[in-house]
Amino acid sequence: MEFVRKAALVAITPIFVVLLFSLASSTSVIKVATSPEKVKTILASSGIYETVVPGLLDEAGQISSGGEQVQLGNAVVRQAAEKTFTPAFVKQNTELVLDSIYNWLDGQTPLPDFNIDLSATRAGFAANVADDVEAQLAALPACPAGTKAPQDLDPFSAACLPVGIKPASEAAAIEQNINSGSGFLDQPVITSDSVKTQDNNVSLFTNQLKDIPEVYQKLKLAPLVVGILALLLLAAIILLSSSKRKGLRRVGVILLIVGLFVMGFAYGANRLLDQGLKQISLGNQVLEDKSKILITELVQEVDKTYWMFGIAYTALGISAIATALFYKRRGSSVDSDDLEGEGQTPEDRIDLKATDEPTPLAEQEEEKPAVKPKTKAASKKKMPTKIEIQ
Repeated sequence: MEFVRKAALVAITPIFVVLLFSLASSTSVIKVATSPEKVKTILASSGIYETVVPGLLDEAGQISSGGEQVQLGNAVVRQAAEKTFTPAFVKQNTELVLDSIYNWLDGQTPLPDFNIDLSATRAGFAANVADDVEAQLAALPACPAGTKAPQDLDPFSAACLPVGIKPASEAAAIEQNINSGSGFLDQPVITSDSVKTQDNNVSLFTNQLKDIPEVYQKLKLAPLVVGILALLLLAAIILLSSSKRKGLRRVGVILLIVGLFVMGFAYGANRLLDQGLKQISLGNQVLEDKSKILITELVQEVDKTYWMFGIAYTALGISAIATALFYKRRGSSVDSDDLEGEGQTPEDRIDLKATDEPTPLAEQEEEKPAVKPKTKAASKKKMPTKIEIQ
């Protein structure tokens, strides 16, 4: 039985260590990932919304319609886009999508039910570009007399206004090209069905991501399950130890070591983050900077929980060790019990232990019982009476 007890103790101790670290890790990640409000706050504070539109314009490059092209890298176009697709507008629609996705993950809806219609916004963007182009052309000086109007006048870069060119007509043509062209916001209505895979053009949510809600809901329970298992193993370590005091001390040492390791891990994560961010290189410098800020915000938010667990483990470990030492000092006479007797406890046997100190002679004499003096009659040996039977 003693061998089995020690073997079980050796087996469950490393499992307990793993569970403690898993509890800190799962709670740190899930606390952030499963909170839509926390995700929204991190996205907003990172400034990533300011880079969405410039990034989309850079990716699209141009809008083509009937052989005519509108370059999206032009300053006038970018200014109109920033006026139309403001960071507040992007933030509002992004948060609508996030809420819908989290409802789907929690099993409240069979699919994300977001529906973002950008048709009116795209029309507003085209109108803003047209207004800016018209104002820019109207402000140009007239070209010198005799200058022929070029067949492919670029209204965005013209230095003068040729004779016969009307700013309003040029602006209207550009507006029509943006509204009917392709290359930017080709699908102005965005729903879960419009988010499709590149391979077979089916909805991403009904195909590759269909099992994600089930996995997500199980992961949300991970900290609770791991925490319960850790508590059970903690109790088992104490019960399997040779004494409760030793078990408490053993648990305290484990908590202290794991706590220090978790705090070291949190500190090292920040150091590794600095090195990792230097390796990120995107085409857009603004997008790159904002992405680094976003990653930093996420890691630091996760790190907060790691620090919290590290400090809690360390404090609990020190408390457990101190408690074990306190009870050892308080009950040291009991732990080194070498009393004799058949009692069940040292207190029961205390009266059965012979005293080590000799009893003084005077006390011995006083304690001697009085001895009756022997009389002659009593001292005479009684002889049996002989009875003769005739």
